[in-house]
Amino acid sequence: MLDQGAINQAEFTAASQEKLIYQQVRLPEPNLAPAFNHLVVEHLNHYINEDQLRRGGLQVITTLDFYLQLQAECAASVQIDRMKGRFGSEVQTRTGEPCQAARLLPTFPSEDIPPQADLEANIAILDPASGQVLALVGGEKSGLIPARLPGHPPGSLLTPFIYLTAFSRGMGPASLVWDIPASISEDMAALENPDRQFHGPVRLRTAFANDYLVPAGQILSQMGVDAVRRTAGQLGISAFENSSEPITQPFNAGEANPLEIAYAYSVFANQGVQAGQLPGGADRENPDLSPVPATILEVVDNRGNVWLDCQTGLSWCAVARKPLISMQLAYLINDILSDEPARWPSLGHPNPLEVGRRAGAKIGQTPDGFDTWTVGYTPQLVVAVWIGNNPASTPVPLLVDWSAGLWHAILQFASREKPAEEWAKPPGISQIRVCDPSGLLPTKVCPDVVTEIFLSGSEPVNNDSFYQVFQINRETGRLATVFTPPELVEERTFLILPPEAQSWTQEAGLQTPPEDYDVLEALPEEDQNASITSPANFSSVSGKVAILGTANGPDFDFYRLQTGRGLNPTAWLLLGEDEEKPVKDNQVAVWDTAGLDGLYALQLVVVDHDMKVKTATIQVTIDNLPPVIAIQSPSSGQTYPYPQTTTVTLQAEASDNLALEQVKFYLDGQLLTTLSTPPFAVPWATRPGEHRFIVKAIDRAGNSSEDTIRFLVER
Repeated sequence: MLDQGAINQAEFTAASQEKLIYQQVRLPEPNLAPAFNHLVVEHLNHYINEDQLRRGGLQVITTLDFYLQLQAECAASVQIDRMKGRFGSEVQTRTGEPCQAARLLPTFPSEDIPPQADLEANIAILDPASGQVLALVGGEKSGLIPARLPGHPPGSLLTPFIYLTAFSRGMGPASLVWDIPASISEDMAALENPDRQFHGPVRLRTAFANDYLVPAGQILSQMGVDAVRRTAGQLGISAFENSSEPITQPFNAGEANPLEIAYAYSVFANQGVQAGQLPGGADRENPDLSPVPATILEVVDNRGNVWLDCQTGLSWCAVARKPLISMQLAYLINDILSDEPARWPSLGHPNPLEVGRRAGAKIGQTPDGFDTWTVGYTPQLVVAVWIGNNPASTPVPLLVDWSAGLWHAILQFASREKPAEEWAKPPGISQIRVCDPSGLLPTKVCPDVVTEIFLSGSEPVNNDSFYQVFQINRETGRLATVFTPPELVEERTFLILPPEAQSWTQEAGLQTPPEDYDVLEALPEEDQNASITSPANFSSVSGKVAILGTANGPDFDFYRLQTGRGLNPTAWLLLGEDEEKPVKDNQVAVWDTAGLDGLYALQLVVVDHDMKVKTATIQVTIDNLPPVIAIQSPSSGQTYPYPQTTTVTLQAEASDNLALEQVKFYLDGQLLTTLSTPPFAVPWATRPGEHRFIVKAIDRAGNSSEDTIRFLVER
């Protein structure tokens, strides 16, 4: 400075004689939220040049709730200690405060986990309305920082995206799904439920809430992997896309980290809208641009200049919101995942997913048991918890109760000062009573009537046919007929399932109706002059029915036909006039059954000149209503890109008021398949061109209906 003339010689001499005083070296503060800090730096790179970041001098205000971060961290540590049977005294956070969140951990019996097992927990906590990341815990031991690196197999956490795809294609919480051995398709042969049991016919709500994987795999096959992959990818889940495993292992493949999972579930919590920050420099008007989780509130330099203010609408990093699914579809998911009684069959009551307020919650398990998840949310918070094995260690199987217990404690602690909120039912959602498990309109014999929700316009129009009343001869145990003495007839209600479910029916010990009718005594020789040969006894008929038989005899005078409703009619209705011309093995009459439906007795009465009466009686089921059939997928005019789309699931819904016989699928005039029981769906390997898809439903009486659409596979 003297050489440059900035100071004079006297100032130089005085400065040279000053004694230097050195300050103590300041140790760097410990990195108490490494995953979150890593994510913040990554996001800052979107807005600020990397060289400028490295120079330092910036004060970054983030979304981190530091107290919540510390509480979640210590609660996770306590939970892992408990899993190994270690129960210590009062626990504190790293900063010496009491670990209040750990006091909310439910108590579970200790697993048989060896003390040397290397376990860890990852946690992500978000505000769904803003997309702000409030806390990120875990990853320090293994280097798997959940903000950056691929995490762990998500297992059955993927099922909401399977069911969301199904909801967008016409299914709903009341839809019937089959959890039986016969419902496992060839490409899902290795699939089984977490409890290693089958649960028979269940509503989709029940299967979803209880994590039954066999129905989920069944619907995955129906919807097609490509469709589910698109749905999951739209919400930010890439596990289906990144999976190197075949579709036979859909819940033991791919990877996802807790932040990715929490951000995807935040769309449900925020009623179909994804909130967050847009990457810096992006076109905010671009409708295809998706936000990312928000971590930055403000950046100021050491001179007080504001570089970023993410709380104003003019800033690139301000909160952006993008609707991804409709409010109605989000409501269906939320209503099921927050339905506490619906999950009691698998989790019992009480269970750790119950937190004293309405909360959507989903457990996730991988078939090998090495990874356990719980993700849940309220309108104000989303919490994703993973507990599993350090990838560098020898893995041990775990119970999902532990991740659920940690989730329970963190959500309760984080919500302690927040009012309880629920998701309002949006327009376009209806609510009606249905019969469980069919999901159809209840009859007077349905023993289990429940209230269910539907997308408006998708409500059932047919009555339940699973529960049927049979009239039984209480002495013989056989089906009663018109010939059974009325005093021996009693009514019993049975659950009637299709042949494919019979093996499960037997294993479950369900009572089934008798198959044999009461034995009919052989007609005396003289009564052979009164007989009905067609239609066959106990057959189904419709429309105009030709009655064939014999009505004659040596003293023949006239014959008449009469009919009565039910097994033992209390009143008979004459069909036509008395006929005076005898008939032998020919047409006796034509019966117009228009306007009739159900079980009827048909009786031929032959009267001799001396007024001696001979009768022949049969019973038939009249079915004049055609089946209801509707194509669910593809939609009319839908276009699929080729070769990106390799498989399209052709799907229809069909029902009948009495008994559906079969459903036939035709494509371009060729019969693809014939199905007798739901689900009525078949995967089809695509080929370019315009295609005509026809579905035809036929009931046991021969009535039929069909639906037709055209769709395009475009190269």
